[in-house]
Amino acid sequence: MAGKFVIVVGTRGAGKSSVLKAVPGKYKVVNIGDFLFDIAKKEGLAKDRDAMRGISNAAYNRLKSKAYKKITSMNGNIVLDTHATIQHKGRFIPGLPKYFIDRLDIAGLFLIDADIDTLLLRAEKDSSRVREKEPRQVLSDNRNVNLATFAYYSAYLNIPIYIINNAEGKLQASRKKFLAHLEDAFQK
Repeated sequence: MAGKFVIVVGTRGAGKSSVLKAVPGKYKVVNIGDFLFDIAKKEGLAKDRDAMRGISNAAYNRLKSKAYKKITSMNGNIVLDTHATIQHKGRFIPGLPKYFIDRLDIAGLFLIDADIDTLLLRAEKDSSRVREKEPRQVLSDNRNVNLATFAYYSAYLNIPIYIINNAEGKLQASRKKFLAHLEDAFQK
C-alpha cells in the first residue's frame, strides 16, 4: 500500500463536489466515478456519467476492478471522492466493496450531508447531470443506507467517521470544517 487515503461520500445534493473544491494541492483528489467513466467510455459502455447507472452488474464490477487497480497503486495523501452506495430504480449498489477497502490504507471516512429538504432543493436545481427524479423517501433511504454503510466501514476498519453538515448558505463553514478534519485524519 503506497498511498494514504480518506474516503469522502455524500448523498446526491449534499454538496460534496463543492466542498472538495477547497482541498489544497498537497492532497490529490481522486474521483472513482471519473475513473469508471473513462474505462466505460473507452469500452463503449457509456457515453456520459449518468449512463453508467444502466450498466449490468457484471460489467460494472469489471470496470470497478480495473479502476481500483489503478487507484491502489497511487502514492501520497489521497482524497477519494466516491459513493457509499448508488441508488438506481429502488436498489442500492455498494460503491466500495470490502475487497477494495481492504487494499487501502484509510485514515478517515467523511460523510458530507445536508437535511432532506436541502438535498431535494439542490437536486432539483442541478442541471449539470441527467438523473432520475428521486422522491423524498428514496433520498431519505439513500442517506440512511449511506450512513449505515459508513458505520460498518468505521467499525470494520476501526477508524473515525467525520460528518460535515453542509447546510444551505454555509458552504465556506463546511469547507473550513472539512479541511480541519482532513488535516486531523492525515495526521493520525
